[in-house]
Amino acid sequence: MHLTHEQFKWLVCAVTIALPAGTWLWHERRKRKDAAPASIVILLQNPRDLKVQLLADLLSKVTGRSVRAIEMGDKRTREDDNKPAGDMVAGASPHFIAQVGGTAFAIHNLPVPYMDDPVHASETVPELGLRKAMKDHKAWLSMDILNPKAATPEAYRVVARVLANLIDADCLALYHPPTNQLVPCSIDETAAKLKAPDPINATFHEITQIPVIPIDDDPRLRDAEAEAKRRFSEFETAFRRRNGTGFAIKTQVTSHGKSEHIWVEVDSISAGKIEGRLGNDPVDLGDFKIGSKVEIETSRVEDWVFMRSGAPVGLLTVPVIQQIERERSGTK
Repeated sequence: MHLTHEQFKWLVCAVTIALPAGTWLWHERRKRKDAAPASIVILLQNPRDLKVQLLADLLSKVTGRSVRAIEMGDKRTREDDNKPAGDMVAGASPHFIAQVGGTAFAIHNLPVPYMDDPVHASETVPELGLRKAMKDHKAWLSMDILNPKAATPEAYRVVARVLANLIDADCLALYHPPTNQLVPCSIDETAAKLKAPDPINATFHEITQIPVIPIDDDPRLRDAEAEAKRRFSEFETAFRRRNGTGFAIKTQVTSHGKSEHIWVEVDSISAGKIEGRLGNDPVDLGDFKIGSKVEIETSRVEDWVFMRSGAPVGLLTVPVIQQIERERSGTK
């Protein structure tokens, strides 16, 4: 979709006029599954300061093209109106419009939650980390491919690589409206996935973080944990003999009255105690974070795993948790 200067000017004006109703418009659009935008959304802890020149620089960087920034109030002669607009981005927060290589994009930067009632919406999310991200986010930004027919892999690569450069500590989660996939944000890992040749698959389908899911006192899970305790000697023997790699155990960690079942990378085992480091970020355990040192009794081990000959040994509770989740979601 190649725009002339006149068409681009009217598109920018349309977006500007719609600013007071922008939040409502996008909330309503998200409610309609058949109108899911071809976009990637970042849920943010705090509102983002986004400038048109920064976007022009990022688009130039990721596409190798010379993308011009149009500041609000930029004047052009009428003789230019019917000429091709070229590669440019215009607007100001909360909405920007860009045209690069003939493809039109919209960039939205809203200082409000992405959904109308984030607390209520979070209650439908089983994974505790994502549930917290939905409740805690105060702002969002996204980049959309405006013409659905232009939502090609190459266009998505432009979107993903621009957003990869906007990932920072305020990023809580990413959302892909067409597939309704919500994933946690980890600064370096997420940025790398967004820069992959197939960013949608890498970011939203190749999940590498272990989910934290609350499960009631299901007897199948208790049985699996009991088996892990009975067979812990297998883990300890392999660890002492270094007959494997990536030794980790799952246990309950408590801080300030809150507890989570979390994986711990094992550093040492002696006198019935395990010293190690948290293998993934807790959801809400105060100062604890990935890499925090902990010491636990071996009797508190709930599961264990290590790698041998390229395959995992252990993970006795994982098949049970997966089965429970399939039952909850109605899948086989």
